[in-house]
Amino acid sequence: MLLSDCMNERKYQQEIKKLQKATNDMVEAKYQEQNLENLAKYDLKEKNKQEILKKKKEEQIKIINEQISEAKIKRLKDFQEKEIEGFMARQDYLDGVKEDKIKAEQEKNRKIKLREEFIQGNEEAKLRKRQRMLKEIEDEKKREEFRLEKDRLEEIKKKKRKKF
Repeated sequence: MLLSDCMNERKYQQEIKKLQKATNDMVEAKYQEQNLENLAKYDLKEKNKQEILKKKKEEQIKIINEQISEAKIKRLKDFQEKEIEGFMARQDYLDGVKEDKIKAEQEKNRKIKLREEFIQGNEEAKLRKRQRMLKEIEDEKKREEFRLEKDRLEEIKKKKRKKF
């Protein structure tokens, strides 16, 4: 009986061992399954993180591209404004040069006119002076003639008085 008990004991031990192995296998399978689930969750989390990072990077690239585009547009506008300002400044300069030429020409014409008026005034003054001198000479001649006539008449009167 002892042998039979031993055998039974042995059978029970083998069954317990089998049950332990089955339990261990089940625990191991459950552990493996849970690890796979955890890995799948982790992979999903990582994939989501990567997608979020990718979207953030794409958004940053989009923002950077927009900023670059805006900067290019701003530079182009600045360039165009400076070009327009340069054109306007050049035009103002050219207008100023034209205006200066016109003013210089007007000033030159004014000086020429003044010179001509001065020359004409001098000519008229010379003419008046000449006429005044001629008149003075003529007046002097008339006075001289008058004096001579007066002297002659005086002489005649003296002669007549002497005769009487």
